[in-house]
Amino acid sequence: MDLMQSDVHDATARPDVDTKPRRLEARVHTSVEDLESLRPWWTAHQTHPNTDLDYFLLVCRQTPQLLSPLVISLREGGDLVALLVGRLERLTVKPRIAYLRLPGVTVNRITILHGGLIGALDEAAAAQALGFARSLLQTQRADSVLFNLVSHESTLWRVAQRGTGHAAGFATARPIEHWVMKLEAEPGFLVRHMKSKHRSWYKRKQREVVTEFAEITWTWHAADIDVPALCQEMESVAAQTYQRGLGAGFRDDAVHRARLEKYARGGHLRCITLRLNGQPSGFWYGTVYGDAFHSMATGYLPALAKLEIGTQMFMALVDHLVQEKVTCFDFGLGDAHYKQRF
Repeated sequence: MDLMQSDVHDATARPDVDTKPRRLEARVHTSVEDLESLRPWWTAHQTHPNTDLDYFLLVCRQTPQLLSPLVISLREGGDLVALLVGRLERLTVKPRIAYLRLPGVTVNRITILHGGLIGALDEAAAAQALGFARSLLQTQRADSVLFNLVSHESTLWRVAQRGTGHAAGFATARPIEHWVMKLEAEPGFLVRHMKSKHRSWYKRKQREVVTEFAEITWTWHAADIDVPALCQEMESVAAQTYQRGLGAGFRDDAVHRARLEKYARGGHLRCITLRLNGQPSGFWYGTVYGDAFHSMATGYLPALAKLEIGTQMFMALVDHLVQEKVTCFDFGLGDAHYKQRF
């Protein structure tokens, strides 16, 4: 079974069509040592936090169901031109027929990650890549290949939907919302674009915070970040949020700390935190790759909802990113109301 799960709102997708047809040689890499041989090209071309090489290797080490990393390198005339980054995992799938849940079935699945195409492919090369991915069902003893959340604007998606040649047989899964926002060059642009009524409301909320709290401290974390201290501060807030009740959002555990340490060492981690009268009250963090900020987690104390602290934190975060010349805010996957709102 082959699945291509779509991401229909990826407005940041860049053109990846090359008019010159390619004849590619594909190789599969399943060991850490093999992946290290790709490091110079990989790190020079990586643009998404999911497929940052060091982060990818860390997640592979932390994933219990992982059988091996699985990366497809695509070469033209011996030169590396693209990578498809994924994992071979052993999963228990529980099929469902209406309200009847069937017993679990153990399967091996190859997952090509969201953001897993590094480099560019024209349509002929994309068809070859999809055909090679399907061949892995036999050579890697896998039951399915999942291309996770491929943009509708990508060449891979267009070729797969055409249902011709090597791309035939890919099915579409339910689309998942993915919201992004273009940032302007000057701080404060969000407030300037508000309607006058909304702007008055927002400034009133700012005044209410100043009236209610004697000490208001916004801190921007971008360099020399003390990750353990930051994690402790965020945990004191996250433990009280609705996300924690859903088993989502940030959690101060070994997995999150290790991952944030990786991003911080690479210079990618960004976070804004809020303290009110000295008490940790809110946070929002993500990573910067190139000109894009990828949002990861946010939270604030529930008692502050009436003050619209989430909105104020978002405004402050965006202004810091604009000062760093970031031009795109990627909210990530999901359909939360605040993502649509902005």
